[in-house]
Amino acid sequence: MRFSWGILATGCLLVTSAHADKLAPKASAVSRASSTAASSNAPSLGAPSAASPTPRAPSQALESSTLTSASTEVSDPLSDPLSDRFADDHDSVSCGSTNRGALSDAAVMPVEGPGFIMAEPWRSRETRYGTHELVNLIQRSAKKVARLHKGSKLSVADMSLESGGPIAMHRSHQNGRDVDLVYYAMDAEGAPFYPDSHMAYYTRRGMANYAQSPAFIKNIPERYFDLKRNWALVNEFISDPDVDVERIFVSPRIKRWLLAYAKEVGTDEELLKKAARILHAPRAVKGHNDHMHVRIACSADDIEQGRCRNESASRPKSGVRWHRHMTCPRPALKPVLPQI
Repeated sequence: MRFSWGILATGCLLVTSAHADKLAPKASAVSRASSTAASSNAPSLGAPSAASPTPRAPSQALESSTLTSASTEVSDPLSDPLSDRFADDHDSVSCGSTNRGALSDAAVMPVEGPGFIMAEPWRSRETRYGTHELVNLIQRSAKKVARLHKGSKLSVADMSLESGGPIAMHRSHQNGRDVDLVYYAMDAEGAPFYPDSHMAYYTRRGMANYAQSPAFIKNIPERYFDLKRNWALVNEFISDPDVDVERIFVSPRIKRWLLAYAKEVGTDEELLKKAARILHAPRAVKGHNDHMHVRIACSADDIEQGRCRNESASRPKSGVRWHRHMTCPRPALKPVLPQI
């Protein structure tokens, strides 16, 4: 059967061939599944197959996803309350701006854990570092999405270097507040697509069979944009009580898809407005049809200790000082309160 693309309230982009020439996030496409959507604001995975299958993935033992040690072993890391602690006792300093900055005492992102993985080639690029706020946010949000939607596995790409500074292929990512995340995908049967080494480029129909990054490759395994999981991730980011997400850079059409889907599943109006404000098409950067770029705001400690700035730095005309590595101070020691 030949499929084309539009938005269904069940969470995928699959529709009938009537809309073959364009993506159509319309209420008519949603009405065929309105009885399902009305019962829940977090509907189950919809796809050509009726079941919610587990991802097609190699069997791998999960590495520890926390930066704190826990001696208790559990059979299901998604249900382990200790794993929600992540890097809470770790401190870091973000200095300067995202396009002219540095990082001190960075937190390191595990290569795999509950609900996420950093696949090659990003695993070998030594760009697994960020502020402890960012590392916590990624792990916490990926785990919550995996709890909500069985089989979810977030693909984490470039973050920052251990000491920050310029990074190949990026204008920003210099002070530990940026991360690239590959969009959740599904196969033609609606099963979660296990992350691979590609940032698949999604066409207007919501399908991808080639990649432009990290290298241009034709004929990669076909996959489809997973609206349900990608919106769930955005929802977790912008609703997080501990971290202020400043921007989520996506392409204009993916922003339209996500907001249309969120509206159709009954998302609160205030949250919709917040999502519309934070989801952003970057200036002077083409695309973001293959990944979302998440940037968190400077914390109060980073502003005080590292003169962290949410604004981009203006490049001087000479450019000499621009290329010098910025020195970032170590985190200030926090007083230890006496035990009573």
